[in-house]
Amino acid sequence: MSLVIQGAIKPTFSNSCPAWVRKLADNCLLAHAEDRPNAIQVANTIRQHLKQA
Repeated sequence: MSLVIQGAIKPTFSNSCPAWVRKLADNCLLAHAEDRPNAIQVANTIRQHLKQA
């Protein structure tokens, strides 16, 4: 996990992974905490996309 936090490695996603999931994951891994979404924002993003499904 420390390598992810340091930005040395990033998770990979299959081509079938929705773009919004990749974007959310990338945003959650931003280096500065103030740039990352908080739990409410994450939940709202997931809820919004699940409603559309």
